[in-house]
This record gives sequence, structure tokens and C-alpha cells, in this order.
Amino acid sequence: MGDGKTRISARVDDDLLGWVDKEVEKKRFSNRTHALNYALYMLKQAAESGEATS
Repeated sequence: MGDGKTRISARVDDDLLGWVDKEVEKKRFSNRTHALNYALYMLKQAAESGEATS
């Protein structure tokens, strides 16, 4: 039985990934996946409420 998640591969700017890794070290996120899921969730919420810009 699946967990409802799909594995992907993505290229990320070094500075952004460095920031994510520091936030993981500080325990803000449990891992990189958690950080990416959180960021995408927040972007989706902003887009749906009309707050997101491109």
C-alpha cells in the first residue's frame, strides 16, 4: 500500500539548499522532503487565496 507520495528529482540552487540544510539542523524541518512539502503547501495556499505572484 502506497503512502500517497511520489519520488521526484529536482535541481535546486546551492544557496537555497544550504538554507534548507541549516533549517533542518535547527530542527525547523525534519528533513529536506519536509521542507519542500511545506514550501509547496504554502505556495499552493497563497495561489489559491490570490496572494501568490510569479
